[in-house]
This record gives sequence, C-alpha cells and structure tokens, in this order.
Amino acid sequence: MALSISTSTSYFNCVSSSNLPSSSSSPFKPFKFPPFWPWQKVKMGPLTVSPMGFGTWAWGNQLLWGYKESMDTDLQQTFNLAVENGINLFDTADSYGTGRLNGQSEKLLGKFIREFPGNRLQDDIVIATKFAAYPWRLTPGQFVKACRLRRPDSLLISPQVAVNLKRLDCSIGLRPGSSAVIGTESRRFDCITKASSMAGITTAGKKKAVEVFDSEEVLAVSLAKYTADLSENFCKERGCFTVVLSGGSLIKSLRKLLEPPYIDSIEWSKWHVLWVDERVVPKDHVDSNYKLAYDGFLSKVPILPGNVYAINDALSAEGAAEDYETCLKHLVNTKVIETSSASGFPKLDLMLLGMGPDGHVASLFPGHHLCNENKKWVTFIKDSPKPPPERITFTFPVINSAAYIALVVCGAGKADAVQKALGKDQSSDVLPVQMVSAEGEFKWFLDKAAASKL
Repeated sequence: MALSISTSTSYFNCVSSSNLPSSSSSPFKPFKFPPFWPWQKVKMGPLTVSPMGFGTWAWGNQLLWGYKESMDTDLQQTFNLAVENGINLFDTADSYGTGRLNGQSEKLLGKFIREFPGNRLQDDIVIATKFAAYPWRLTPGQFVKACRLRRPDSLLISPQVAVNLKRLDCSIGLRPGSSAVIGTESRRFDCITKASSMAGITTAGKKKAVEVFDSEEVLAVSLAKYTADLSENFCKERGCFTVVLSGGSLIKSLRKLLEPPYIDSIEWSKWHVLWVDERVVPKDHVDSNYKLAYDGFLSKVPILPGNVYAINDALSAEGAAEDYETCLKHLVNTKVIETSSASGFPKLDLMLLGMGPDGHVASLFPGHHLCNENKKWVTFIKDSPKPPPERITFTFPVINSAAYIALVVCGAGKADAVQKALGKDQSSDVLPVQMVSAEGEFKWFLDKAAASKL
C-alpha cells in the first residue's frame, strides 16, 4: 500500500530557516514544518480535505501487489487509523476497471467507510481516482459505473477525465485546465457545466449557484422571495426557522421583507435569529451588528424577543465567544437547531452572508489563522484588520454546515474579490469567501457592479 502526500512542496517551505536552530557547519538543512497537519483541513473549492492524502492503488490489486480478501481486516484497520488521525482524502489512482480488478480499491473504500467504528462522521470522506481512458472504459456508462462503486453519499473526484465528458471549468482545487467529475447516483452525471460565470455547479447533492441582477433593487426583491420561501418550507417541516445575519449592507438588502406580501405572510414568531459574527462592543454602539439589524430590520417585524440571540457584550472577546457557543449548544439540545449528519456541527437553516472588498466573510479574514479553525463552533479575534479589532465569529465548519447560504454582494468596490472567487483564473491564494460551501445550496446574489469583472 502507498501513502501519498497531496500537499504541494510549497507547503513545506513556509518557515524561515532563521526561525529554526541550525549550525553553519552542519551539511543538513533544518527541518521545516508544514503549515497544516493531517488532522487539519484545507479548503479546495467546494471540498474540505486533509492536506495529507492516502494512496490506495495497491488495495485490491491482485496482479501487481498480490492482494487477497484475507487482507481486508488489516486494510480496514489501516483505513481506520488514517481517518482517526484526520485524513479524509483517499486516492485510488487508476485502479478502477483495470483488467479483472473491477474497481476493488473503490469497493473496499466504500466498505471501510460504512464499517468505520468510530464516533467520527464519515460523510466528509473524499475518494479521488484517475479514470484513465483505457480501451475498456471508453463509454460514459463505464464512468457512471465507476461512480456507483463509491459509498452513495461520499464524494468522488477525478482530476483527469479524458473522454466523453464535457469539461468542467469549476474551481475544486484542481490545476487550471484539468477536468473533474463528481460521482452521482443517476445514469447521467449530475453536474452543470460552468459555461459562463453565471452558471451553477452541482457537486454530489451540493449546489452552488450564481445570480446577477440588473440592480440592487431587483436583487433585494429576489432575496426577499428566496428567504420567504425557505421560511415557509422550514416552518412547515420543522416548526421553526433559524436565520443567521451578518453586518454591512446585508440588512439594507432585506428591506423587501418588510413590505407586502411578506410582512403579513411570514410566520415571524417561528424565526430564531443569530449572528455569524459580532463586534465586541455595547449593543447600542455604532459598530454593533445587533444595532444595525435592530434599527433596520428586527424592530420592524414581530419576531419574539426571546428568539433573538445577541452576544453578551459585558464579557471579553474570548468570554463572549464561549458564551455564544454555549448558546448554540443549548439551541441544538432543544432541537431549535439541527445537527449536521455529515459534519456533526450545528446545521442552521439559512445563513445570510456578506463579503468584504478583501474577500472576507464573517470575521474570517484573508491569511488569518482562524480560517483554519476546525474544532470550535465560535471563536474570537482580537487583531481584526478591520476595526473594531475585537470580535467573535462562527468558524467555517459551522458556516459550511448550513442548509442554505445566501451570499449578498453589491457594488463595484467588491468586483475584484468576486472576480477572484468566481473567475476562471484561479490564484494559489485562497480568499475566505472561496472557503464557503453549504450542505444544501450556496447561492451568490450579485448586482451588475459587483459582477462587472466576470
């Protein structure tokens, strides 16, 4: 069996040798630590994967490696050890369909995922395969067959689909110009080709859509209907609707909910309102996201006061973050907030997010270490590059566990970040907004000015 490192070599060159002990007479270069360890996760487009991948080409390969079914127990233990240490990316190389092997590596991985004994949820496992175009694999049906070998709700990606598939110019962490296919259950590949920057991308049940509107006014009308429709659906299904707000211009874009027909038809008493981030300032302070939302929205709708969850502004940033996470856990325990079966993090119904000109979302800023936080639900920041410096924020695991995310971006001042996030030319520097995904649907709401460079 092979263990493959899926990080680029640049990962191991981030620490200056001046920061490490060395001897001028030593012929050896100092060891340089990677910025990510295997149990951490790295965002790659819509996927979140461990920086270390596990190669499984040998698993099931009778011709080259002498595989026997009696090895399955040991292989299961090897798989368990990898997952327990945070690895969730398993690369089968081109094992599928090679002669008489019949995709045994993929079949074994599916079996091992189902039988994994730990408490860790397995739905974030990613299986990657080459899908090389051998003569016996020249029809789309053979690719569909390969996809079906995986566990039904795990992701299967291929960086080198060679024949009979449309190119997908979507950013999923692959090199520019490569192709990719996401495993599906149907006879067709359930992907939407990104023919233009306005198209959606469907990945294993997760949908990313981009809509561009002629004006912010038209955008606000569409956002109101989108929110109201989700409110109706969730109130019928769950008896409540959890909504997460952010600051900035988002609140203004919610103004159409204050007008007929929505002001009268929405079941406001079933809404529960939280904030994706908040500045650690008094609630009546001009920088408070709570004050912004209250003045522009909450004071004008009959949401129950007990269903509005503001931070405790009497605490320190660290204390406020811990207190807000305790609040989330209480809402999970009382079934107001569901738990994601895929991630184990709280699953909010709708997150209404904005984006800064630098591509930040919530209080997760480009290059900041909090973008890699994957344990806490809520964390704090004391050195925000945008004032005020002290804030609390949801972490990406919580944001990305949401059922629906609406990302509202308006204005020419954000066009550069939008272009970087959605354009065809992908930079190695990932913006926080590019790390956003959703379990259900992730939808961009853009006005023409914000989309002007696409």
